[in-house]
Amino acid sequence: MYGSGSLKERKEVWDELREIRKNQQNKVWCVVGDFNSIRRKEERKSVVSTSDYSREIRDFNDFIENTELLDIPMVGRKFTWYKPNGTVKSRIDRILVSAERSLIIVL
Repeated sequence: MYGSGSLKERKEVWDELREIRKNQQNKVWCVVGDFNSIRRKEERKSVVSTSDYSREIRDFNDFIENTELLDIPMVGRKFTWYKPNGTVKSRIDRILVSAERSLIIVL
């Protein structure tokens, strides 16, 4: 998936995914991609950090919790996106899997 730059548009996609997930509770799920959202403030670093991401963080974490998905931890790098000049970096790419299943993913 690819998350829009607009929080409003990302939330619309999350709502659609919630509905689909609600109707397919017994199915194994894996959602992979650039969600363009962070789960914690530490997942976005910039030279000048004046933005407050608390609403985005809360909404994204609510989406993950409501769909009963697990966020697979990263190994190695801390961030998945870097601005070419190195002034901004974020962890916006994720692998989310069904919480009711144990999966081993090797990348």
